Formats: sequence, C-alpha cells, structure tokens
Amino acid sequence: MKSLRSKIKLTLINLLVFLGLLLLVELGMNLMFRLTSNQGILNYASVNQLNGQNLKPQYSPHRYLGYYPSPNWEKGNNAHNSLGFRGPEIDLIKSANAFRIVCIGGSTTYTTGVENFRKSYPYLLEKELHKQGFKNVEVINSGVGNWSTWESMINLQLRLLDLKPDLIVVYHATNDIQSRIVWPPKVYQGDNTGRRQSSFSDLSPGWKEVLLESSNILRVLAIKTQLKIPNTALEKLDSSPDSYYLPEFIQQLKKGTYPSGQFKQVPVSEMLDRNKPVYFRRNLANIIELAQGNGIEVLLATFAHCSQF
Repeated sequence: MKSLRSKIKLTLINLLVFLGLLLLVELGMNLMFRLTSNQGILNYASVNQLNGQNLKPQYSPHRYLGYYPSPNWEKGNNAHNSLGFRGPEIDLIKSANAFRIVCIGGSTTYTTGVENFRKSYPYLLEKELHKQGFKNVEVINSGVGNWSTWESMINLQLRLLDLKPDLIVVYHATNDIQSRIVWPPKVYQGDNTGRRQSSFSDLSPGWKEVLLESSNILRVLAIKTQLKIPNTALEKLDSSPDSYYLPEFIQQLKKGTYPSGQFKQVPVSEMLDRNKPVYFRRNLANIIELAQGNGIEVLLATFAHCSQF
C-alpha cells in the first residue's frame, strides 16, 4: 500500500510539474506574441493577440464584397491608404483640375508579390504619365487579390463611384476562369455560388476554434500541421465550397497525379466546356454600363499571358 501511495504521489507531482511547464510555455508564448512585430511569428497569433498590438491583417471583412484591403494597413514598403486602396493617401473629393484613373482587377492590378506599392503597376502608370507631362493625372489602385469581375462590379457601384473617376482600366481574366472550375453545373450561377461562400460563416465559432484561439501551444501545432489557417491569412476570408475544384487541380498538377479523384469522371476541360464564360461577359457589360452611365470612360485591357503561366 505504501508503494502504491508513493507511485500515485509521484505521478501527481510529475503531472503538476508538467502542467506547470505547459502554463509557463503558454504565458511565455503569449508575451512573445504581444511584444513581437515579426510577421512570421504573428502568423501563429490569436485574433485577440493581433488586436492587442493594433495589428491589422492585410485584408478585412466587407459586408458586400467578402473582403477588401484593410484601411491604414502598413508593412514595410507596402501600405493601404485610409480608404482601403493600395498606395499613398488620396482625397475622396477630387480636385477640380484632376484627371482620375482607377485601375480595376485582381492580384495583377494590386500587384501581389511585389512588396512595395511604389512598384505596383498603377503607381508606375501614374509616374510615367507625370513624366510625359500629364501632371494632373491621379491613378488609384483598386485591385484586390483573388477578386473577379463579380467583386469589381460591386466595388465600382459601392466604393469607386464616390471617387468620381474620369477613366477606369479593367484588367481581368484568370480569376473568372477559376470560377468556372466548379461542379456540378447547377452550382455555376450568376451569384458565383460554386466558387465563393459567405465569409461570415464562422461568426459563431465551434468549441475547436475556441480551444485553438485560447491555447498558444495547440494553435501553433494546428497551424504547423495545416489543421488550422493562420488568422493573418487571406484564406480566412476567401473561403470556397466543396464544389470548387481549382485547389485540388493545382495540387494534382504539382504532384503529377492529374487526372485522379473527381477529375477521372469530369476533367477540367469538361468543366470549362460546360461552364461557359457567360457571367464574365455579363459582369464586364454591367461594369461598362454602370461606368458610362456615370460619365466614366472605360478601357478594357488585354490580359498578359505567357506559355509558362
């Protein structure tokens, strides 16, 4: 009996020491997340830890657009102005002598991957026009990564008309092709049901999400093993239903396993053949109608392409 009691006592002591160490690690990680400014480390932070540092993610939820560039966001040479457009601060009210150009599109307009807004294509366009003597021209970057003509159409109606642009440059293509890689055909609809799902689906998180947000150790392990998306990731806002097959298609191409799974029955070529670009055409037509109805000129830019894309 004495031996059993000793074993139980030793086990309890070891358990308490283990729990104490876990608590110290949790407290240490919590302090680290609240004091660091390293973006790589902050990819593992909780929402409360990010808010505690007043750190904004690059994109924020939007009630009609799903998500958009976070206003007043900064990271190194990259920045969004107070209106949520990539680039320097601008006045909402256009000056009397200004000629305002707004560039519309997805990641290629935002110029994703170039971590300096002064090297984005809209900023360089303004710089070149000024160089050629058109000093009164303002060029605004309204591009957003992963946006298609659906988002740009709504963005023009709700946010861009207030800028009173004189000209819009529409540069769209591949993101609208992605919206066609959905199956079955009934989910390919005018509201982009097959590609997008509501970004507000996690307003009431389940117990697993609450647990992962509460524990630094479990959250880091979950993100490391890809069981959880970082709170700073765009994927948190840009979620897709099971009918969207582009991610699986890309994975199979990388692994050299295409076609397998769903693609054995329905290859991507058949998805694209069945899901014609009717909504791409309609969205572009509506963008043109809306712009011209408000006295705005429209330039449709041909999408750059190379064989290695």
